[in-house]
Amino acid sequence: MGQLSKAVLIVSSVLVIYLISISFQFSFSWIFLLFITLHFLLVWLVIKILKDPNPSTKTFERYFYEDESYQRNNPN
Repeated sequence: MGQLSKAVLIVSSVLVIYLISISFQFSFSWIFLLFITLHFLLVWLVIKILKDPNPSTKTFERYFYEDESYQRNNPN
């Protein structure tokens, strides 16, 4: 598993814990701590994504979305 995948997994896990904490009405201090932590983790995740050394080979002109192999219909 790559570094970027681990970063996404960590942030997603903390987000799920935060949502479960709200649902089960944990203490306000715990929920607030997770809320503040998520902001720092989100900034960290954005920095990890932007500094990823593996650039995409797909361009917007050729592919509409990067996660699909669907190619755009080019009328030219």
